Amino acid sequence: MPLTQRGVRRAEGTFSAGLKRVLDSMTGSPAFIHAGRLVILDVDDLGRALYAPPLFTAPARPVNIGRFEFLDLTSRIFFPG
Repeated sequence: MPLTQRGVRRAEGTFSAGLKRVLDSMTGSPAFIHAGRLVILDVDDLGRALYAPPLFTAPARPVNIGRFEFLDLTSRIFFPG
């Protein structure tokens, strides 16, 4: 588990209120918060629009951007090449 600033372990899949405020303040760019294994924990409005395919078509919850990219056929449209 990741350590917080005070050295206390934070549960996987959680993040600080400060990080949420940073995400909410990023109004001009798409952004998301992910856990160590690329599980998407939260997205801002532009991030939700940009990452709509993995967020809304991925069969597994929570959404794992790595699993989507390599195992989901929809990703070939989203990540061409």
